[in-house]
Amino acid sequence: YSNIVLSKLKSNHGINVICSKTEYGSFVGEKPTIDEIEEYSCILNEEIDKYPKGFLSSIGIENIVLTKNLSSESMIVSGLSLYKELIFNVIVNDRSIVIHHEIFHAIEKKHGFLELNCIESDSFSSIAIVKLGPKRLSDPIEYKAHLYAYMIVYPDFIERLSMKDKNLKFKIQSIVNFLSGIGLNLKHKNSAIECNSPNNLESNAQKRQSEYIFVKKRPLVDKSRKWVL
Repeated sequence: YSNIVLSKLKSNHGINVICSKTEYGSFVGEKPTIDEIEEYSCILNEEIDKYPKGFLSSIGIENIVLTKNLSSESMIVSGLSLYKELIFNVIVNDRSIVIHHEIFHAIEKKHGFLELNCIESDSFSSIAIVKLGPKRLSDPIEYKAHLYAYMIVYPDFIERLSMKDKNLKFKIQSIVNFLSGIGLNLKHKNSAIECNSPNNLESNAQKRQSEYIFVKKRPLVDKSRKWVL
């Protein structure tokens, strides 16, 4: 089954998936087992399919490497965004978050870095600090990638936080505007959207009922919301 899923990533997104041990500078990882690949490939396919076909290739990603026990100097590493490659540790928590976190790093490497003041605390900071630690949270590059990943994986939660937090609301909108500038229109599921295949709108909504989605055309504005993605 995993071979079918991984070949689908190649045909739909132009990405080669390599399952192997990893050695890159101080980063080392072991080859995952068949069962580990099977489990992770389902998650990977579901998350990558949220992006338009060919998008990962357009930001320079050619390979995704699946490894396990990825570490650097005895520190566990969840994922890496490298030149033409994303490397994922298959046996960590929050695997969906890690996937989108590393993709955002790749987006910024390709299209330039979004200038965003992440020093001012917000209601997301207390969550991110648990996952990233205070040192990494103070790094705006890591903060942006983590906020973006939560927007994709837990959109309803992030929307609720932002409703009473103008600082977080501004940061979210900055990320949305940044993505729009490179041709990705990010829209929350509850807002009206415009897409190229209206006949599939209902089925798509059911499949992605807890997600933001990317649409090719400029989304319609839902004036019932105070902020719209």
